[in-house]
Amino acid sequence: ELLWVYEGLTQYLGEVLTVRCGLLDQGEYLDRFARKVSELMSKKGRSWRSLADTAISSYLLRAHSP
Repeated sequence: ELLWVYEGLTQYLGEVLTVRCGLLDQGEYLDRFARKVSELMSKKGRSWRSLADTAISSYLLRAHSP
């Protein structure tokens, strides 16, 4: 049920470390972040499916069949 937390933390740390090591300046990061938030807010699924449910579904959809 907490897969979405771990995925989010991984994404966040990747972005923060990119800025801290100088590969991306803070302004560029904030622009990217604002665009991503806008993109995610426009997704229709967020109004009817919880993050936990999405994380579980993601695991099932990505699982490889023998």
